Amino acid sequence: MASPLALLRDDSLSLLVRGYGFGAHLWRRADRGARAVPFRLLGREALFVRGEEGVRLFYDESLTRRHGAMPAFIQESLFGHGSVHSLDGEEHRHRKATFVDVLYDDAEVQRLLPELERQWQGELDAWVAGGERSAYDAAVGALGRAIMRWAGIPGTAAAQTRWAKRQAQIVDGFGVPYSPEFLLALANRRWSDRHAAELIEAVRTGTLDPAEARRCTPGRGTATAPASCCPRSVRASNCRTASVR
Repeated sequence: MASPLALLRDDSLSLLVRGYGFGAHLWRRADRGARAVPFRLLGREALFVRGEEGVRLFYDESLTRRHGAMPAFIQESLFGHGSVHSLDGEEHRHRKATFVDVLYDDAEVQRLLPELERQWQGELDAWVAGGERSAYDAAVGALGRAIMRWAGIPGTAAAQTRWAKRQAQIVDGFGVPYSPEFLLALANRRWSDRHAAELIEAVRTGTLDPAEARRCTPGRGTATAPASCCPRSVRASNCRTASVR
């Protein structure tokens, strides 16, 4: 059991209050040029590292373990169960390669760029025409729709924008377990996982062809998608919708 003095030195509250500024706060304690600084988190000793040596230490699988290291409230909201961030060994390397092999492929990047430019242009045109969306909301919509069309996920522009907003809210709300935003992040994680499972099952059973979905997904502002673009195994409300919820 941690001593009262150790509890007073714990940095958990500081992390909750400072968020992404927590790292900069820690480095102010360290000596000039330091590459590591010790601290306490949830009553346990921890080490904050940076630089090439720190990166090598962080990725040395003989010294570190991912499974069980992530706080439960982050696992439940931001990443979900079975994510690449919580796997070790060959299972982790296989899952990571699944992403890297596609995302680092030059041909795939080139296929994404025109769609991304089109979605950004659509947001710009809407703003010039008097739209009131913030730059952040526009970025969420443009990036989300572009990625979903690139991946062959079916749905109207409104449905894709809705899913993009849900993903963004998870990132905004995962780190505040004391806020209603965290409960919403949990709900969005559940909805997103269920929707992803439906899409994967549809592809595996042959009821959804991502290449075909890319061709028939309507552009920005289109209210409905053809029935052929929405396989029966995917809930219609996730694919065809006239409004962003």
